[in-house]
Order: sequence, then structure tokens, then C-alpha cells
Amino acid sequence: MTLDPAFGLLLSMPLLIAALAAVAVARPTRRAAAVMSACGVLAFVAGCGNQKEGARTAPPAAEQSSSAAVATAAPAQALPQRAFTAADTRAAQRAKASGMVSVDVLDTNAAGAHQTSLTVAPRDTVHVVGWAYHESLNAPCANVGLLVDGKRAYPAAYGYARPDVAAFYKDRARTNVGYSIAVPAATIGNGTHSATVVCLAPNGPATSSSGTLQIIVR
Repeated sequence: MTLDPAFGLLLSMPLLIAALAAVAVARPTRRAAAVMSACGVLAFVAGCGNQKEGARTAPPAAEQSSSAAVATAAPAQALPQRAFTAADTRAAQRAKASGMVSVDVLDTNAAGAHQTSLTVAPRDTVHVVGWAYHESLNAPCANVGLLVDGKRAYPAAYGYARPDVAAFYKDRARTNVGYSIAVPAATIGNGTHSATVVCLAPNGPATSSSGTLQIIVR
């Protein structure tokens, strides 16, 4: 609860007068205590004003939370996955790196951290989560997948809503561009592997890809 400074001053006025009178008539040995009492009353009045000002300027709880935080974990709703054909894999092998294929999470947890190198056990699942958009064609991808060692493609569930991406680029066409890939590490095999997330073009063989990721299974 906060008090208005004027009300606090009115409420404490008798105490303030008594404290000042005590300062005037008290013996020297007791004068310090009386001064401290008077200062305490004044501090109470000042504190009322400070509390009220703090209550006025403190941001709401929602504003205190970080607005930069973005939930990168794959949404709960299921989306279909379309397996890569041989032609898709060949197109993926020719993919050019693009900033429009973003990896937010590379971890054994879909809500984990972004890493460029991940070491896992064969029993683990590799989760890759992010968003992808075909920059040169200015369109969503026809399909998204994880290309490992330039040979094997693991399809993603593509089309999750990413309103943060659409807001950043001020383009509603970039809303449903989120993807999620889950790959059992055992299917990748032991050893050190190079992988990229690829975005297949909706019309034609042109593709784009993320930067190179390293996955170590041991």
C-alpha cells in the first residue's frame, strides 16, 4: 500500500512537532536520539512520496519479461512430412547458402539451444528447429529437410507459424515458414557428419540452405 505524501505529512505532523520539541529541551546526551527520531519521521514522509512515484513508473509485469525471447520449440500441432525424392536430393546437393534458412535449435531437445556442432549418443534424437523461406523466389519452400553428408535427406515438418519472422520482415507471406526435424542419431550412424538444412524451391530445381552443421555420433 502507498500513501500520498501530503496525507503522510498530515498524519505524522504531531510526531514531527513532538520530536522537534524534544530536540529543543532535551539534555545534550539525549539530543542525538531526539534528532534521530525527527529524521525518522521525515524519512517516513519522503518514503511515501518515493513509493508512490515508483508505483507510477514501474512497468507492468508483462513488460518486465524479455520481449526478445522467441519460442523456437516445434509447436504441438502435427504437420505432414514429405519424403525427398531422388530429384529432391540432387537439387539439395546443389543448394546455395542463404540467410533465409535459419537454424534456431540444434540439440537433443526440441526446445534446446542453437549449436553449430552437436555430439550425441546413438540412442539420442537430433532435433533441428528453425524457419526457412526461398529468398530468390520470394516464396515459402516447397519442402524442407536435413541433408546429411550430401547423401541422405531427412524431411521436416514445415509450415509452423512464425509470426516473429513475418513481423521482422513486415511480410505476412513469411508467417508459416517454421520447420521441425527429428532424426534418430542411430540412423545417421557413428562418426562425424556434415549437415545442412535445405529449402526446396516450389517451382524448379533451385534450392537454398543453411550454414553447415556438424553432428557427431559416438
